[in-house]
Amino acid sequence: MPPVPSPLLAATLAVLMLAACQLSLSSPVDPRQIALQQGDLPADLKRCPGSGPIDGYLKGLAPEDPDGQVTIQRGWRQLRSNGAVEGAMTVYSAAPQDCRKQPGSGAGRSAATLVARFDSDQAAASAYSRGAMGFPTPAQDEQEPGLRQGFATQLSSNSWVLRRDVAGQALAVAYWQRTSYTIFFVGLDLDPGEADRALVGVDGRAG
Repeated sequence: MPPVPSPLLAATLAVLMLAACQLSLSSPVDPRQIALQQGDLPADLKRCPGSGPIDGYLKGLAPEDPDGQVTIQRGWRQLRSNGAVEGAMTVYSAAPQDCRKQPGSGAGRSAATLVARFDSDQAAASAYSRGAMGFPTPAQDEQEPGLRQGFATQLSSNSWVLRRDVAGQALAVAYWQRTSYTIFFVGLDLDPGEADRALVGVDGRAG
């Protein structure tokens, strides 16, 4: 007959098992799981090859669009200097050739997210205040045509969305912080409803 564990041993094992479960539950979500997914977007937008971890994306973009690669790499280095520890770039496009260009610079409809993970919510909030990808975070009282901030975006309190017509194309740019992540979004020639659905879908996976 196997020995019966002492109450102290049984209690110790229970504590260790609980701690292991809590550790597992608190493991950070991979930025790729938060990034844009096919279900967030219209059916004509297809996932671009190379979407995934930011370093791999930059490596694949370099021979196709060197200037675009430099621009995105500069933005990623800024996020890293602000505390980002992991990132993913995910791009969807209606025209395959636009996958070979910096997001937002193609000729057809497209959408992309750069999701950055930080070690804490506080670090992500601090990074949000510094802006991303060359776009500064506007002051809370700033008013500008096409600009929405905070809960008016349907996202978090730390968020902004800007819509502009650029060279005859509808450009939507957004940046926000949710838990320990910041998310930069750029959409080209999406109607407002399509862009909002994509933003809300990504935000829901960030926490």
